[in-house]
Amino acid sequence: MQQESESREEIDGMQNCYQALLRIYQSKELYKQATVYAQKLIDLTLKYNLNKYNLTNKYLELSNCYLRTNESTKAWEALEESKLYIGNELNQGAYLCGLLRYYIHTKDMVKARETLKETKQLFSKNTELRIKRTTNLLEIETNYYMETGEYEKALDAFQQAFEKLSQNGFITPTLYRTRGSIYTAKKDYQKAIESYEKAFQLSDSLSSAQEDISVGEFATILGMEHLNLENKELIQKNQEIQLEKRRYLIILLCIIVVIVGVMFFRETRLNKVLRRAKDAEQSASRMKTEFIQNMSHEIRTPLNSIVGFSQILSSKISEEDEESKEYTGIIEQGSNHLLQLVDNVLELANLDSGTPIPTDTKVEINALCRQWVEKAKNSLKPGVELVYQPEQDELHLYTNPGRLTQVVSHLLHNSARFTEKGSITLSWHINPKQRSLVISVTDTGIGIPQDKQDFVFERFAKIDTFSTGTGLGLALGRLIMEKMNGSLMLDDKYTEGCRFVLTLPIK
Repeated sequence: MQQESESREEIDGMQNCYQALLRIYQSKELYKQATVYAQKLIDLTLKYNLNKYNLTNKYLELSNCYLRTNESTKAWEALEESKLYIGNELNQGAYLCGLLRYYIHTKDMVKARETLKETKQLFSKNTELRIKRTTNLLEIETNYYMETGEYEKALDAFQQAFEKLSQNGFITPTLYRTRGSIYTAKKDYQKAIESYEKAFQLSDSLSSAQEDISVGEFATILGMEHLNLENKELIQKNQEIQLEKRRYLIILLCIIVVIVGVMFFRETRLNKVLRRAKDAEQSASRMKTEFIQNMSHEIRTPLNSIVGFSQILSSKISEEDEESKEYTGIIEQGSNHLLQLVDNVLELANLDSGTPIPTDTKVEINALCRQWVEKAKNSLKPGVELVYQPEQDELHLYTNPGRLTQVVSHLLHNSARFTEKGSITLSWHINPKQRSLVISVTDTGIGIPQDKQDFVFERFAKIDTFSTGTGLGLALGRLIMEKMNGSLMLDDKYTEGCRFVLTLPIK
C-alpha cells in the first residue's frame, strides 16, 4: 500500500501507511525500522503542511524510538522539536510524559521526580488528559518506580495500566516481561515465572502465525518453480532470437560507424575550407583598415587646410560683409563635420580590427563628471538646466578616462541638441550585486520612438535624415563600452525624454 500511494503521490495514503508501519514495527519491537517511519511521518507533515497540531506527538514517538535504540542525543533533539508545536494541555501532557521517559532512561532521577510531579498535577486538572493519556503515564510511572526501587508502587501502577490495556485488547509480550521484572525485583519468583511463561506463550503464538505464513509462501514458491521449469525452453528460444537481433545490431552499428567516418572526413575538409575563408576575411579586413587609415590621412590633411583657411578668411572679412562671413562659416562647419566623419570611420575601423582599449588608469569619477558637466554647459539651450547627481562624494576606479569622456560627452551633446526646455541630469551609482558602476544621462527632450530605440545604435542611423550629424556616435559609443567590458543601453521604461545608461565593471 505504501509503494502504491507513493507512486501516485497520494498524501493521505502515504500518511496512513507510514502511521500503520510505525505501529507494526513498534509492536514487533523493531525500533530501528520504527524510527524510519516516525521520521517519514514528520517530513510528510512538514512538506505538505498537514495537521501541525499533531506534530508534538509525532516528535515524541520519534524520541521514544531513539530511546529504545539507545540514541539519547537524537531523542533529546526530537523532544526539543516537539516542544515547538505544543498548542494545548493535551500536547503539554504528552510532552511531559516524553520528557519523563527521557530522564528515566538517562538515569537523571532528580529531574525525573520533578517532572513526574508536574505531570501528575497537569493530569489531575485536565479530564481529557486522564481519559486519553492515563495508560501512557502509568507505564512511565512503572519504569520510574522500578528505577527508584519502589517496587510496590511500580506493581500498582503496572496493574492499573494492564487493566486498561486489557480492555482494549492490546496485550504484548513486553507487558508480561515487565510484570515479570517487577516480581523478580520483589523476589516473588513464582509469579515472575508465571509472567515470563505467558510472555513466551504469546511470543510463540505470534511466531507460529508467522511460520504458517512462511509455509504458505514456501508452497507458492514451489509452484512457481514448476512454472519456471516449463518456461526454460521458452527462455532458451528467446535467447536465440536475442542473439540474432544482436547480429543485426552489430551490422547496423558497423554501417553507422562507416557513415560517421565519411561525415567526419567531409567535416574536416569543410573546416579547412572555412579556415581558409576566415583567413581571407581577416586579410581583407586588415587591408580595409589599412586603406581607411591611408585614405583618412590623405583626406584629413586637405580638410585641416580648408578649416584653417576658412577661419583666416573669416577673420579677414569685415563685419559689414555678412554674406561672406556666412559663406566662410558654412565652409568651416562643413569641413569640421567631414573631419568628424573621417575620425569616426577611422576609429570604427580600428576597433573592428580588434584594437584593445586599456582600462588601467586610476581616476576619481566625480572629478571626471565635473569636467564633462562644465564642457556640456556651452552647448545648452536657454532655459535648460544641467544637473549632476553623484551617489557619494568620492570613488576611485581603474578605467580609460579618455574613452569614457568620449562616450559621455557625446551623450551630453546629443541631449543638449534635442532638449528645448527642462533639464539634463548626469548621475551615477554603484550596483553592489554586479560590482559595477552605472552612469546615466537623462533629459526631458523630444525622446526616441519605441520602435526606433534599437535602430539608433546602428551605424549611420539617423531618425531625422535632415538633421546634422554622422549617425555614428551611438554605434561608436556602444562598441567602445563593449571593448571596456561594459555596456551602453537606452532605458525603454523612461518616457519623459531619453535616458542612456552606461555600465562599467569596477576594478
